[in-house]
Amino acid sequence: MLYSIYLSPTYINIFTIYSISNIHDVSWGSRPATQNETFAKIENKKMIMYRNFRSRFLIFWVAVNIIIGYGFLYLWREGFEDIIFYIGAFLVGLMFFRIILSTVYKFKAR
Repeated sequence: MLYSIYLSPTYINIFTIYSISNIHDVSWGSRPATQNETFAKIENKKMIMYRNFRSRFLIFWVAVNIIIGYGFLYLWREGFEDIIFYIGAFLVGLMFFRIILSTVYKFKAR
């Protein structure tokens, strides 16, 4: 239980990186449409487009995470712990809001 609590940020980051890295996978198995030359060209263009998007998005995501990390380090070193606390309280409140709404949705769907 302790591993899942303390290592969940690591799991979240690893799963995010894995999902971003595999966003270009647009293969649909062995459907007969891929044997047509026109469809093969379209699929190839899609794959190139998704690979380019994946690379740009991964670079952007890493840059935003680095900026946020340095921002929190700056706030902590300058003694603005109260701002970090309010940001954390907001994120925890947002998490509880999502849990409550997903529970309501689950019971409504039944």
